[in-house]
Amino acid sequence: MDPVGVLAHGIGVRGDLPIPVWMFAYVAGAALIISFLLLGSFWPKPRLEGRFRPRPLPTATQPVARGLAVVLRLLGLAMFAVVLWASLAGELGAYATIAPVAIYVGFWVGLLFLSAAFGDVWRLLSPWETLALVGSAVRRRFFGHVPAHRLWRPDPVRSGWLGVAAILCFAALELVHPNPPETRLLGVAIAAYSALMLVGASLWGREWLRHSEGFGVVFRHIGAMGIFCDDGQGRLAVRPPIVGLANLRMTLPHAFVLLLMPGTTSFDGISRTEWWAGLVGARVGWETVGFGIFGLLQFAANFVVLYIAAMAVGAALTRTPLRQMLTDFAPSIVPIAFAYHVGHYFSLVIFEGQNFLALLSRPFGGTADLFGTGHFEVNYLLISTTAIALVQAIATVVGHLAGVVLAHDKAVARFKPRDALRSQYGLLVMMLAFTITGIFLLLNA
Repeated sequence: MDPVGVLAHGIGVRGDLPIPVWMFAYVAGAALIISFLLLGSFWPKPRLEGRFRPRPLPTATQPVARGLAVVLRLLGLAMFAVVLWASLAGELGAYATIAPVAIYVGFWVGLLFLSAAFGDVWRLLSPWETLALVGSAVRRRFFGHVPAHRLWRPDPVRSGWLGVAAILCFAALELVHPNPPETRLLGVAIAAYSALMLVGASLWGREWLRHSEGFGVVFRHIGAMGIFCDDGQGRLAVRPPIVGLANLRMTLPHAFVLLLMPGTTSFDGISRTEWWAGLVGARVGWETVGFGIFGLLQFAANFVVLYIAAMAVGAALTRTPLRQMLTDFAPSIVPIAFAYHVGHYFSLVIFEGQNFLALLSRPFGGTADLFGTGHFEVNYLLISTTAIALVQAIATVVGHLAGVVLAHDKAVARFKPRDALRSQYGLLVMMLAFTITGIFLLLNA
């Protein structure tokens, strides 16, 4: 199997559902419509927004939580240093060092799964957050407190567009570049992005990272589905899964960052079809980059335009400003974005995660076996292709159902019952399109 293709796209045979794909797509669409009707009839008041407050863990466990936070920060810094050095100075090749697998599997897939389960773990693992925190402490120690009026704070909306650009560039590197695991290119990209983040954080503080660091935006919003969070007073707290999204506030750039996830994974799916192969023709290598960039931007734009159109319908029917609709209902995008990610990369994390364990023992290449895992080989029988297809399909449907529930809960919190239902007409059509398109691209690819 081509390692370049593996790291760029994931592995595992698609389309092994026990029922035809078209039938599953129809059933999924019917489930969304029925859910919409049931919610309109039996969910007249908000049951999620403002109803669940995080419960702090017992006081005795808080020092342990703070100690764990320090450990995670040190781990994040150490892993960042290892990956950066491996990509800049390690051996060349997709599996020669830990860098490609750490970035495309551990970081972009595994960490997102952990965020959805446990909360915003990237806030602690992010090397840029940690370095910005240390820098701020050093500045206070030696230069005293800098008055707030001397610090220019960029507008969160304007600075948030940098995150959109970052995720698009990463998607182009992963899905369009002829050789995504090329380690030197990864190293240069990591170093350049790190320099940009650290300069921004040094000028405008850690809050700038919260809006401008594209990966942090993704992990933070996906982490709102997790069970752990901060209670607002610096204590670790717990909450039911998913409900964190009900109180989430998003800017327009952040909504677009989340919409890039189903857009880019859909492009990945279409790029492996016979139709795309016919479009590219005999072109290979760099000759395909122009087609890839156009396709990537087109699919990313498709999802953005569909969302804007859906919200425009709701805005017209309820006489609400479009921008308010776009931001108020943006949290309903989050479970959909995560569902696309699970569906597309589930097999990747199952199989390539095993390679990650092996590469931990020889992060820079060579014959080292630091932790005794260097001999691990990928067990492709660990899970069947039917089980993979079922997880992918079910995740897609459940994610969209969660989106419908969240959107309805926000609608009944903001509008009268009749307007609440009308505000969702466009969104329902959008989610039907997302669901059916996602299933066909995923399982027929």
